[in-house]
Amino acid sequence: MTVIERRVILGINKCVVVTLCLSQVAQHYILCIQTFVKSLGWHVLAYNNHIGVGDLEPVGNALGAIIVSPFHDKYVHFSVNFYSTVHCTLC
Repeated sequence: MTVIERRVILGINKCVVVTLCLSQVAQHYILCIQTFVKSLGWHVLAYNNHIGVGDLEPVGNALGAIIVSPFHDKYVHFSVNFYSTVHCTLC
């Protein structure tokens, strides 16, 4: 009887680990913003993990959320890139 062994060796590249950590930090920021505005009575209108507009990010892509006020008269757009830069636009 022949036993066939299959082994998978995963190599960890420094760039892959850094990208993973930065994406987790960016996602944490946008989720904190969503939780905070929900506690104020605002609503999350849209959320996207991969905003494909604007300048190309050197690492990964930007995350974003659109928040609407309780009276639906104001909209706020938040975007976070992988270098933890938060952009806020009031509409």
